Amino acid sequence: MVAGLSRKKKSQAGHLDKLSEHLDALRKESDAFADAIDRDAASYDAVMAAFKLPQGDAGETQQREDAIQTATRGAAEVPLGVAQRTVALFERLKQLEAIAAASMKSDLQVAR
Repeated sequence: MVAGLSRKKKSQAGHLDKLSEHLDALRKESDAFADAIDRDAASYDAVMAAFKLPQGDAGETQQREDAIQTATRGAAEVPLGVAQRTVALFERLKQLEAIAAASMKSDLQVAR
């Protein structure tokens, strides 16, 4: 929002290219975060499915334990990726603050 609205301000005309670059990148990040929601739900489902595997004999028990470990590792990767993207997003918002319209600085601070 801040990048989009700042692009419309005459006072920010000198930063139009950079604001457009930030806007495009932020839209991609938004899509990536939305995708992470679906991947997180799917990874949770995989963990639950692994816990439901049979554990009758030693082979089944080992197979179940391996599936639980694999699914749990996979489930941990999604929030780790979100955390890493969040750090990058935080830095991008800091860069945007330098070229955004002054009237919108508080919106960036809230976002950060």
